[in-house]
Amino acid sequence: MDAEPDLTLTQSKPSSADSWVTRGSKEAFKYKDDPTGSKSDADEAKVRAATRDVRHAKTAQTNAQSAVDSAQSALDAVRLARSAAVAGSIVPMSESMLARGVFGPLGGVVEVGAVNATGTWSVSDVSVGRFLDDRSEDVGRLLGGIRSVCRFSDSGMAVVDELGRLRDHEVPAAFLLLWSAGVTGVPEPLAKLEEPALVRRMCRMAADLQLTLLLQALVTAAVAAGTEAVRGGEQIVEVLTIACALADPSGGSTPSLVFRMWRVAHLPDILRPESDAPDEGKAGFRAYDEILDQLLAVS
Repeated sequence: MDAEPDLTLTQSKPSSADSWVTRGSKEAFKYKDDPTGSKSDADEAKVRAATRDVRHAKTAQTNAQSAVDSAQSALDAVRLARSAAVAGSIVPMSESMLARGVFGPLGGVVEVGAVNATGTWSVSDVSVGRFLDDRSEDVGRLLGGIRSVCRFSDSGMAVVDELGRLRDHEVPAAFLLLWSAGVTGVPEPLAKLEEPALVRRMCRMAADLQLTLLLQALVTAAVAAGTEAVRGGEQIVEVLTIACALADPSGGSTPSLVFRMWRVAHLPDILRPESDAPDEGKAGFRAYDEILDQLLAVS
């Protein structure tokens, strides 16, 4: 589950949107004036359609650039978490770096959950602010659990405010493409990215990916902080249970499923014999794998 393709795919969207703006503008200009006075009703329809395309394309262009900026931030957070997991105590990771590894995927979980909560999978119906307000108690427990298991200080917890994902904001379909690692590709025309069926599919993939990355970041930070596995495992299960409910209110995401995805997507690179991870780090991840397996009754 490498996040590297995310930024590459997302970066292609501004150029696509740019070309769409250009094509639409040319069409609108072509039909704007008719010195001969022979403009037909069909021509009028083309003028209106071309004008709509220009407006839609410019909106898509803005959203695409925003998605690129967000992609870089999220990609950096994922890289940090993965580096921490593999490097362990060889390259100590700062608290800020570990916090970004946790709160980056959590932002994806919240945005996906806000879209799923609409029941329409129309991005125009999304309200992250209302979604969070309705679940403020759960969000508070989730953040408290993260602080405890990761042993983040106030400055570490402040990263969540810095990233801005727990404040009201728009969720363009381009963000869902990012969170789902661009598996669907960038459709042509770009407006198809907002079709409810595609939005719903991206949400399912994004929930799986971001919840798995969140679990990886939580275990990484817990191991780095020296949080004992039994206590830490219980807290991680609580955080993961809340996060799954946020991501998919219908119950499609479960802690046991996320754990199984995490175990096959991340543990082999850390625990394989030829891994560069130090023995202490490997022991920490094995301990969390064992306790999470027991707590979630996976085996």
